[in-house]
Amino acid sequence: MDLNFLIILAYYRRPKMVLNALESIKNLSYSNWNLEFIDDSGNNDFESTLLNYGLDNSKVNYVAINDSEEQKLIQGGSRHGEFMNKAIHSSDSDVVVILCDDDALTSNYLKFLDSYYQLNPKVNWAYSKVRFFNPSSQHYLESTKTTSFTHQGTIYNNLNENNFIEEQLRLAKKLFEAR
Repeated sequence: MDLNFLIILAYYRRPKMVLNALESIKNLSYSNWNLEFIDDSGNNDFESTLLNYGLDNSKVNYVAINDSEEQKLIQGGSRHGEFMNKAIHSSDSDVVVILCDDDALTSNYLKFLDSYYQLNPKVNWAYSKVRFFNPSSQHYLESTKTTSFTHQGTIYNNLNENNFIEEQLRLAKKLFEAR
């Protein structure tokens, strides 16, 4: 059974960058997903662009945070985390993917995650290797920061599509030896 993914896309006044993120969602090879687009710009400036972008709008939920800059100062910052939590708690999705407006997903990323979670049902959370989009050059920059995820005391560094099979073989061998 395919897992259902909730993609939460946080947006704050970076229209060139978010279009790239939306394009990556549009090009996903995996179809069992929903998008929660959280607009923290305070002026609902992106709703019409989003709804006319060419995504399946039945899968898209647009949420506007209408706080002014003054309100954000009074309350100590943005409330996008509060809205993300609401989206997560009201979702019936199996997995949540949080995507910032300057990031993008590879076309087979959700398919890869689905396979990984199907083979590793006890894994609770994961980080992925990050690339940053530079709208000036229209290219991605590799992150210099190592990303990892932990589960039951084991650390898996830089888990990505390139070392996924190798990691699966290592885990299978470890499980076999434990028996």
